[in-house]
Amino acid sequence: MPNGKDYTKHSDHSLILLLREKEPEVSEAFNEIYERYSNRIYVYCLKIIGQRDKAEDCLQETLIRFLNYVRKGGDIRSLTGFLIKTARNVCLDLIQTQKHELVEVDEVHIQFFDNRLEQNELAEMISQSMKLLSPDQKEAFILQNYQGMCYDEIAEVMDAPVTSVRNWLRRAKIKMKQTLTPYLERN
Repeated sequence: MPNGKDYTKHSDHSLILLLREKEPEVSEAFNEIYERYSNRIYVYCLKIIGQRDKAEDCLQETLIRFLNYVRKGGDIRSLTGFLIKTARNVCLDLIQTQKHELVEVDEVHIQFFDNRLEQNELAEMISQSMKLLSPDQKEAFILQNYQGMCYDEIAEVMDAPVTSVRNWLRRAKIKMKQTLTPYLERN
């Protein structure tokens, strides 16, 4: 708080408005938005891209696009939705330019088992089962289960009808259940 203001108490909307001001408000408002959302965006990018360094690049590009959009007077209704949708576009741009499929998710946080070996084995099984999903199913699954988004939010981010999102999620869960059931029955 170099200028004595507590930016943690500001709403997303007021922080966005401060980004259109002058220093030090811009830096402080941006820092607060970064603190609130950077980890969430990074995790999303990592789950879509599957590589830490590229996920970090996607995070940075997402924030640059966000800042440019706000500085040009763009209107944002939901900061979370805007950032995730922008991150999605950045990831898809990267995938297209590298002609590279969506790849494995290498970080899954499981709280069901205390045994570290079982956690790693289950995380690997989940990662492998996610590889079997179509790109739309995988992305919808990640948005729901790792970003906590509802059907409507996922539909907005993926620019798809809610009925498609429901179908993708239903199919993803069925496919993952089929893949994981033998493993879970063993343990």
